[in-house]
Amino acid sequence: AFSAVLKTRLALASRWLIMILGAFAILDVSDLDVTAVQMLAYLDSFLNLSIAHIGKTSITPWTIIYVVSLWLTLVIVTNRFQNWCTERLVSRSGVELGAGHAISVILKYAVVSIGFVVILQSAGVDLSALTVLAGALGLGLSFGLQNITSNVVSGLIVLVERPIKVGDRIEVSGVTGDVKNIALRATTIQT
Repeated sequence: AFSAVLKTRLALASRWLIMILGAFAILDVSDLDVTAVQMLAYLDSFLNLSIAHIGKTSITPWTIIYVVSLWLTLVIVTNRFQNWCTERLVSRSGVELGAGHAISVILKYAVVSIGFVVILQSAGVDLSALTVLAGALGLGLSFGLQNITSNVVSGLIVLVERPIKVGDRIEVSGVTGDVKNIALRATTIQT
């Protein structure tokens, strides 16, 4: 399984490398009088073009690429760490799998949230300018998302307290079924 993923990634990287080298070769044999240094200068000027301003910070394509790539890396690393914790540590330590999974899910969301703020700060985005906007947005979301927030809190309680487990047979409002999956926002039951 790992080698198939590695082969796919290497094939994708090879395709991109061939396309980039092909573009340089086409420009080299064409009648355009453009050097690679000039192309890189154009690319650099495009990537440093100001798109928007947040407070005193200018948002450029470089900023977006930096934030998105680090955020994706953070999400991938935390997902792998969560899986590793669930598989290795929880199964060997004797802690109930559901409680260990709940703890790893909570830690993952906390690390991703704090990490995203750190990534934005390291990109030079001044978050103090967004505090009023975030407060207004939070107030609006709190009214609009009360049901979802209630579901998330209920999901946390189910994950931590474990009143039901995967495989249990339950009845809710006259519907009987087997619990197939317990997640943060919803519990899946097969009738």
